[in-house]
Amino acid sequence: MQNYKKICELLSSEDCKPYVNKLINHDPAQIVLKYSGKIPCDTAALAELIKLYQKAAEKLPLWVDNRCALSQRSYEQSTSQLVALYKSTFIKGKKLLILGGGLGVDEWALSQNFAHTITIDNDEALNQIVAFNFQKLDIKNAMRITQTAEEYLHESHETFDCIYTDPDRRDEKGERKITLQQSTPDIIALLPKLWERTKTLIVKASPLLDINTTVQQLGNVYEVRVIAVKNEVKEILLTAKKNFEGTVSIVAANYNGNIWQEYSAVPVNVPPPVQENITYFFEPNTAIIKAGLHHAYATQFALGSIDAKTAYYTGTTPVEDFMGRQFSIINAIPFAKASITDYIKQHKLQKANVAKRNFRLSVDEIKKLFKIKDGGNEYLFFTQQGSKGIMFHCRP
Repeated sequence: MQNYKKICELLSSEDCKPYVNKLINHDPAQIVLKYSGKIPCDTAALAELIKLYQKAAEKLPLWVDNRCALSQRSYEQSTSQLVALYKSTFIKGKKLLILGGGLGVDEWALSQNFAHTITIDNDEALNQIVAFNFQKLDIKNAMRITQTAEEYLHESHETFDCIYTDPDRRDEKGERKITLQQSTPDIIALLPKLWERTKTLIVKASPLLDINTTVQQLGNVYEVRVIAVKNEVKEILLTAKKNFEGTVSIVAANYNGNIWQEYSAVPVNVPPPVQENITYFFEPNTAIIKAGLHHAYATQFALGSIDAKTAYYTGTTPVEDFMGRQFSIINAIPFAKASITDYIKQHKLQKANVAKRNFRLSVDEIKKLFKIKDGGNEYLFFTQQGSKGIMFHCRP
């Protein structure tokens, strides 16, 4: 991690503050070359900070607007401000314990719903950055303790309305980990201690996590919530209640650029195919697919399946406010290199948006095979229908 003292000193210096504001939209690579030795600031630290501000403008606008301190790794691993605020709409109580605070974005959002928040993180430098930032953000009810989760749970016997855990999913080499056992701390190993301190446990997990396996390992899971922004899954939240043994509630949530959309259902079997007058092609949002609710969602709108293993569907009419993508079908072509090549040539599809699900070739392999460039208003979806490949040519 870059020297947090340099960043905090730079942002506290009355001599340097004007240069942060003046250069925030400049090319960071040119700052050192142009201003080194000419301004009363550490230009290397200034350039690094400006670079992070430019990256964080959409993800953490409040941090940028308030000229908060950032570090590369903590920024990359942080929750977005948008997602943190969404979580604050349903995570509430009086006393909150956070294990693994990171840059403090969830901590900032959730502390608005709790009278008292304690966060445990063993990174002293990062905790100093968060303390500096929380002064700027006027957060007064959140306390950080530099300890490991294991140490804190061994030494303290304080109880909480809720424990929120955000395990570090990167090892010392910076390589990403997925399962809860691979993360730090190991939440599964800590379960006995955690249930001594709370009746509600919330685990923030990787978008790549196997949900069914993790639900079994964690136990007492009350709700699984898959959270996406603009059709990209950002995280999975698992809420467990002490001694809960009922049916797990599954929720898919997606921010579509304007509002949050939510869908909750019990998973169902694959809907039957639509046999006649197929004119529309549908792909549910990635949150719905990751949550395993795509068949249920398709059934709700009487959409037909293409294949039980595929989250692509067809229908006879468009669906208003569909959570996902929908297109008009131009044609459906059985997959064969010669016939697809002739079709692409005939329809002049040198440029198209290519996607695939449950198909043996990757998107890059498909584009290379048929000499297709990205872009345009044409969409080509490749999938399997039973044992046979098929391509759907669609338009919005």
